[in-house]
Amino acid sequence: MATDSTSTPYVEAWLPGFDGHQFYTRLWPAAQPKAAALYVHGFADHVSRYDHIHSAFAQRGIVMFAYDKRGFGKTALDKEHRSPGASYDKTNLELELSDVEFWLQHLSRERPGLPLFLVGYSASGGLVFNFVTRDHAPPKAETKAMLAGVVGCSPLIYLANPAPGWKRFLATHLSKLAPNMTLAAPMPEELFSRIPEKVEALKRDRLRRPEGTLKGLHDMIASAEQLLDNDKAKAWPENLPLLVTHGTADEVNSPAKSREFFDKVPVQDKKFLSYDGAYHDLFNEADGIAERSLEDVISWIEVHVPT
Repeated sequence: MATDSTSTPYVEAWLPGFDGHQFYTRLWPAAQPKAAALYVHGFADHVSRYDHIHSAFAQRGIVMFAYDKRGFGKTALDKEHRSPGASYDKTNLELELSDVEFWLQHLSRERPGLPLFLVGYSASGGLVFNFVTRDHAPPKAETKAMLAGVVGCSPLIYLANPAPGWKRFLATHLSKLAPNMTLAAPMPEELFSRIPEKVEALKRDRLRRPEGTLKGLHDMIASAEQLLDNDKAKAWPENLPLLVTHGTADEVNSPAKSREFFDKVPVQDKKFLSYDGAYHDLFNEADGIAERSLEDVISWIEVHVPT
């Protein structure tokens, strides 16, 4: 077990995924578990940034499992443990959906009997929404049926400032010809938080890189936009609760498009929480928003734990 001075212990491990690909993972156990959650981080992100967040879930009885996604964090950059051929943002939608399904099944086996929740942040907000609205595998219908609720934090439906049409057209075709070709993908740290220390920490973070592959970037953006363009919200599973949280001043992912998708989801048990003036990374925001948004997510999960 590992820990820091402000958090509960977590268990870190390198584990093989569905295809043998090696993933860096962390598990935060709970003393009296009542639920389990899979957390899926965003583009160019990694789980090590969220220990204080995931610890809070565990302290409230929610077992938290998270992994550095394929192509990101230590899964991509740890030279000692990463899989041969692994590199930054070397991924695609099909692989990422299969990864989410595999780790949900893994968590279910590790903590049998606990209701399962799926939490996606930023780009992975769009990813988990695609996961539950897809009409074919991956994932299998029985995997989706395991879920007790889904949370999207600052989810990507549309970028707040999308690229011009000609660039998108060119990227679509190039992603088929040279899927692993990398290009710049700027991530201005000042757009993530209004707390200067948090911004500086992002700038010093060696596990974040402002770049991506043509295939990875194309699949991330196109699949998110299709949630609206193809009305995939209407395919939301019956009786699957939904929580969406978004800051009104998010200039990374569009809060208006996030709300538009939410409004189209045809389930009664859904909730949209808006945070006035907040930037993209709600869990690391100023003016008490970090604490309030964290409490909102944990409380929502607690309410949806079956009795």
